[in-house]
Formats: sequence, C-alpha cells, structure tokens
Amino acid sequence: MKITEVETIVVGTPWRELTFVELTTDDGLRGLGEARMLNKTDTLLACVEEMSRRYVIGSDPFDVQHLAWRFSWEEYGRAGEVTQTALAAIDMACHDLMGKSLGVPVHQLLGGRFRQRTPAYANGWYQGERDPDTIAAMAARVARAIEEYDPAWIEEPVPPHDVCGPVGTAANVHLAVASSNHKILEHSNDFADPWVKDLVRGAPEVDAADGSFALPTAPGLGVALDKEACAAHPRTNAHFNLVRDGWERRDGANVEAVRS
Repeated sequence: MKITEVETIVVGTPWRELTFVELTTDDGLRGLGEARMLNKTDTLLACVEEMSRRYVIGSDPFDVQHLAWRFSWEEYGRAGEVTQTALAAIDMACHDLMGKSLGVPVHQLLGGRFRQRTPAYANGWYQGERDPDTIAAMAARVARAIEEYDPAWIEEPVPPHDVCGPVGTAANVHLAVASSNHKILEHSNDFADPWVKDLVRGAPEVDAADGSFALPTAPGLGVALDKEACAAHPRTNAHFNLVRDGWERRDGANVEAVRS
C-alpha cells in the first residue's frame, strides 16, 4: 500500500482555522489527520505541500517511524512548530489508514485498551491543569518512551488540551483509551463552535449523562470528512490575538481578519 495523494482542506470559524489532511492510497483507502495551526495556516499548508511532495507521496503509511525520521534528520533542520504540526497531521492520517487497512480502531494500534469511556469537560482555557496540545500517535509514543526510561513518570495524570475539530478529537479519544495515565480530555468544540462536529460523519459525542466519550469501535479513527459541509465554512483568515481584551470570548470581536 502506497500513498498516492495528499489533500488539504481548511475550515474557517470566527476565531480559528482548522486544517484537515486527507491521504489517499493506491488501493482507494482514505485517511484523515487534523491540526489547528494558530495564525499560521498559510505557512502550514505550504509545509504540508512541500514535505508531502518530498517524503509522503509514494510512502507506506505503516512506515511512520521512518517518515518522522525523514521530516527531521533528512531535512537536517530543527524540529519547529510548523514542521512538527504538519508531521502530526500526516502521522494521524497514516494511523487512520493503518486502522482501516487492518479493520481495527486506532487505539488497538497504540497498544490496547485501558478504559471503556473517556471523561471530558468543556474547558480549554484554565491554565492550572493544562498540558500542551497532544496529538494522538506521537503522544502515545512519548508516553511509552517515558515509561521505559522512568516508570514513575507514567503515574503522572495527563489532561490533553483538545482545541482541534472532530478529527483531532477522535484522535485524542483513541489516545485516551490506550493510555494508562489519561486524566480527562479538555474539549471545546461543543460550546465554542457547535457546528464543527458536522464536518465529519461519525464525530465523537459527549454523553450528557456522564460527560464522557464512548469507546471507539470503528476501524481507524472512525470518522469521515464531509467535504460539502467543510465548503460551507470557507477560510476566515482570522488572526486570533490573545493579548487583546476579550480574547476568551472567541466571538470574532477580538479577531483581526487578514484578507488576501
């Protein structure tokens, strides 16, 4: 199985832009990844295009370790925010392809299942309990490395900060299921932009009864992009200014739109 096409789709909201990456293989499978690159969407798109042309097209989606190596060592450059975000979205899409190819959910590829349900709460802005954004596949490998070198670290509870759209949320849920030290998933989509979940079919939903996500059972990440729904929300070219008064409302009043 080889990757033959890389497509990027950007969806705009009043305060952020969501970038989806869809990989297509020579046997017709499609894998989804997602990244939220705050204020640098054009830069991210350019990076995905260039790195895909150089390393992704023609590669085997199962060969994610070598792909990550090429993004860093073969480039002979520092691992920066933009390149690592591009790699994370592509890595996520590769794991989606692997799961679909094998007919198993991504959490089984990450090592198994520690829980049946993933607790979540609608909070993305309290700093006290927040770790940096985590991307599912890469975070799982980091957690495994920590466990190998210092078993005590694995007991530290981790609350991933999920400010992505529904594909990133799905990836976070799979990570939570496969992680022994997952605490809670910070989840913002349901109250920030409620329509965002309609961008995919099979979007993870928080159960109002217990405030948690159910165990994913579909192959891969379990979501499929609705490109018509995405097209209904074109790019906003928003510059989200976190040093402006009222930034936390995320209602567009604190956003500077930069039009080309």
